[in-house]
Amino acid sequence: MKYIQTMQRGGRLLFAFMWVPFICIFAGTASEMFGSAGVRFTDWVNQYLPGFVSSNGELSLLSEISIGVTIALSVLSMFLIFGSVFVSAAFNKRLRQNGKPATAKVVSLASTGTRINGQPVVRFMLEVQPSDRSAFHAETEQLVDQVNLPRLQPGHEVQVRYDPDSLDVALADL
Repeated sequence: MKYIQTMQRGGRLLFAFMWVPFICIFAGTASEMFGSAGVRFTDWVNQYLPGFVSSNGELSLLSEISIGVTIALSVLSMFLIFGSVFVSAAFNKRLRQNGKPATAKVVSLASTGTRINGQPVVRFMLEVQPSDRSAFHAETEQLVDQVNLPRLQPGHEVQVRYDPDSLDVALADL
């Protein structure tokens, strides 16, 4: 579960940083975009970094590097953001197949803001009560059919599968 959240955070962070080189693409072509002010900016930058910003209508070194970095960051961020959904599904499937059964009480639930085919991905806080050890709290995210949401409200009991080593949990009966 922690790996999935790390993937999501990393993807959002890369997406945010992607805008820096994206803006630099336009800074590299300032002389064409901003008229005389752009030409002054281009001349000033080229005093310190010759050829870094274009003044002759061609793509500058800054623009060329920025295009490559923007593409790389956008592809990587989308891979992490969307890949985390598939990793989460595979992780929950593995837990449902190999995890130990237990009963859990829903402590809280919250929307993650993600929907797949119109169905919400919901974050659950659970109090898991295994038969062979003391109760523990766990958090999980799972795609839930809206029809099942009423029986997953706080206070209701649900069947789960958990990993006794990591204490990761997946809802078993959805």
